This record gives sequence, structure tokens and C-alpha cells, in this order.
Amino acid sequence: MNQVDLLKKNNIIKKIRKTFTYAWIRRYFPMSEPHYTDDRDKLDEAEIITIDWPVSMRKPFFGILKDYGNHPKWTKYCRFLDNNSFNYEFYDIHTHDWLEKAKKYDIIVGISSSATYDLQELRSKFYILELKRCKIRDEHNLFKIYCFE
Repeated sequence: MNQVDLLKKNNIIKKIRKTFTYAWIRRYFPMSEPHYTDDRDKLDEAEIITIDWPVSMRKPFFGILKDYGNHPKWTKYCRFLDNNSFNYEFYDIHTHDWLEKAKKYDIIVGISSSATYDLQELRSKFYILELKRCKIRDEHNLFKIYCFE
């Protein structure tokens, strides 16, 4: 058994990570950049869920926020929308023109990350979108914002 396995077995790494010294040393080492994971090829095993959408009713246009991590939620949204023939685009809420781009979507779905700074940004931007929605009286431009986690 090598030393790394021995350290893992004794949970020493977990204990060290909780210390102030570890946090102080860690700031000098670069962290890996968050990246998007696409696991749509693994979703074929899951059950397909469909909706009986009325023919007389227009289907909404979705904006999907991509999230980081090994098990992303955005791929599940895409699969659901593809199976039900809904139109969608990926929406980046972090761009400078996020408010202008949001106008073309009927529904925005997703969450970019569970990090505190991302949640605060989403909360404030969704609040602004809700305020804009209340001011717009045209039914074709209404925003419906759903934030799932």
C-alpha cells in the first residue's frame, strides 16, 4: 500500500482540508476552471417523459442555463424538450446583454451553479426579470422564470 492510499484510508486529507492552514496554502495553487459536462449520451437509459400539448396552443420558447459539474441538469432539460418538440436555445445569464437576450424567451430554466456568488447573481437578475415582466403587458413578451435546484 502506497502512502497516498494510506492517507486516504485514515481520512487525514479530509481532516487537513478543514484547517485554516490548508486554506491559506491552497490560495497559492491555481484551482481548475469550472467546465461544462455533456452527459446526454448516458441519458438514453432513462424513461422518456412526454406531454400531450394542445395543438391550438403555441409552444413556449425556452432559454436553458448551463450548469457546471459532473452531473449537469441542463442535459436533462434538453432531453425533455427534445422529446416533446419544444424549441430552445442556451442562454448565458453572465453576459453584458443578458437582459436584452432574455426578451426572446418565454421561459428560462436552469441554474448555473450552487456557489454563493452565482446564486446571489441569479437571484438579483431573476428579480429584475420579474420586475420587467410586470411592466410588460404584451402577452407574447411575458417572462416566466423557473429556477430549479
